[in-house]
Amino acid sequence: MRVDEAHRWFEERHATLVLAQSSVSEFVPVEEKDRLRVRDELQRLESLPISYIRLGGIQAGELRLAGEAYASRTEPRHFDPYVSHFWRTFWPLEQLTLEDVVLTQEIERRVNFRLHDQVLMLWTDPVNFKNKPELTAGVQAILDSIRGDGRSARQKFEAEVPEAFSACELQLPSRTGFERWLQSRPSIAPGWRLQYEVLREWAGNTGDRAKDGDLHDMTHVFGVPYAEYATLDRRFIDYVSRASRRLRRVEGQVDYDSRVFRDFSSLASHLG
Repeated sequence: MRVDEAHRWFEERHATLVLAQSSVSEFVPVEEKDRLRVRDELQRLESLPISYIRLGGIQAGELRLAGEAYASRTEPRHFDPYVSHFWRTFWPLEQLTLEDVVLTQEIERRVNFRLHDQVLMLWTDPVNFKNKPELTAGVQAILDSIRGDGRSARQKFEAEVPEAFSACELQLPSRTGFERWLQSRPSIAPGWRLQYEVLREWAGNTGDRAKDGDLHDMTHVFGVPYAEYATLDRRFIDYVSRASRRLRRVEGQVDYDSRVFRDFSSLASHLG
């Protein structure tokens, strides 16, 4: 589908294309020396109706709100992972200690800071857009750990919750029963919970080892509950579908399996 056709398709449906750090990265060939070609591709992408989602902050944001709600005996507030600019998909808004972030905020106040400007700024450090082998090895280590864990599903989940809070530098609620409350209501922290269940489904397929690029798909899983539709690798569509069916038995409104597609063409064909 050409960009002009895609633009018309989105406008007719009053839809918005949601981009994350990793999805924009797919348009950025790190070894490409022709910056003009990269700029042209990104300008065409930016011509579509787009918004940006910061996937890296979903786990901490959801768990923080869940912990606050449980401690105060109230319903959790909805977490909003959307941000105003592409560069903000890399860093949280309150992190002002990095010089380039402070500089970018100042630039935003003065000029129209386009998508290609932001990407080319971040492009100065190729690690921002590369699939590093050590990241793939890290994902495999997580899978191996899950596969070697003989505890029951409940024991694993109840052990995972404090570990997730610790990783996010959050304080676990002191009132007992938090883990079971969280387990019984997947919608409280939907992105974190879906990613947790997808990892378990993946680990259950013992012949499927981590591959370069899998980290991007695993990160995208966090965002599935926050979009009407999402595109994923075919393997992860299967894992999300299995996890969604499992979660639906716990909380009936879970429908993530109907949201995931292999690519935009598959989605467009499905919607007509």
